[in-house]
Amino acid sequence: MKNFSWRFADKQARSLLGDDPMLHFAGAVQIKSNPVREVWRTQEFFFKFDKRPGHSFDREFARGCALQKKGIPVVPHLACGRTESGYCLITRALADSVPADEFICGRIPADDFLNALIDFLKLMEYRKIIHRDLHYGNLLYVEKENSFCLVDVHDARPAHWFEKPFYSHYPQRELIMELRENLTTPELCGLLRKMGVGDPESFIERFLEKRARMFLRDWIRRRAQILDGYPKFTRKEGDLLITRGVTLSDLEKAERKPGSAGLFAAAFYLDFVRIPHRRVLAWSEKDNTIWLEPLEIGEPDSAVVADLRSRALKFGVNSSCRDWVYDSSGLVKLSVWQEM
Repeated sequence: MKNFSWRFADKQARSLLGDDPMLHFAGAVQIKSNPVREVWRTQEFFFKFDKRPGHSFDREFARGCALQKKGIPVVPHLACGRTESGYCLITRALADSVPADEFICGRIPADDFLNALIDFLKLMEYRKIIHRDLHYGNLLYVEKENSFCLVDVHDARPAHWFEKPFYSHYPQRELIMELRENLTTPELCGLLRKMGVGDPESFIERFLEKRARMFLRDWIRRRAQILDGYPKFTRKEGDLLITRGVTLSDLEKAERKPGSAGLFAAAFYLDFVRIPHRRVLAWSEKDNTIWLEPLEIGEPDSAVVADLRSRALKFGVNSSCRDWVYDSSGLVKLSVWQEM
């Protein structure tokens, strides 16, 4: 991690980091890792390392700086370093911010959150910014300020003059649809209208059909990864296959019941296609047992259930009215599903 050749965003960034920014790496904690990329965090900064040849961080750094100048809220990109063995990108760690996907997990978003999201997405459209990998994991939400900013901007850029508005607008509208686990169809239609969609019902129909084809085509590969203990989804501990982020102490509070590998994997399929469901925590190959999150059961509104059942059916998931329950946060979830 030494002998980097550094480029700085501006004089302020250079003054903040000094001639050797790696001096700020002391005490960093690793938060992500794969064979080619690592992400570390200190109290003030994120350090992203990439061992691959090429110029991906150079491009990301340049795009981050360019988006900041265009007035797009982006986590501040401070410096990019290069050595013979790879690259390092340093960005500011924003205080009191959380990944938006973590913030909305298991809750119904408040109006303030949704209004701020619409304003942020409209700004991207107004500035004609295209982002090919726009999802809630690439957004930070600062609850205290009720604001958003982009984190990963490798796939973000200004639209060219010859590109149709549809291509810059569609990712933002898709992002609204990723809230379908938390919102009803009428609520989604209301947000899409605010984004300028004239016929939101048809948009939702086309979106779901497109996503269904995509996920069903990719499911065999994903299923194998889940059951093999691929770190993005699961890990193996003895005869247990445990969902990523779940601890052994979590299993002590969970409900244990008979369940196959197919039933365990199917819960991840429900995750992928955004069908709200009871979370599965682990599976034991030894005795064919699954662990499920505790769930406070209550009878949900029939109109909400009908809406969710209709959406689930588009992804090949059959259910009855009795399979859906309220959880303690007020979300309606699928409590029973079939193997996949």
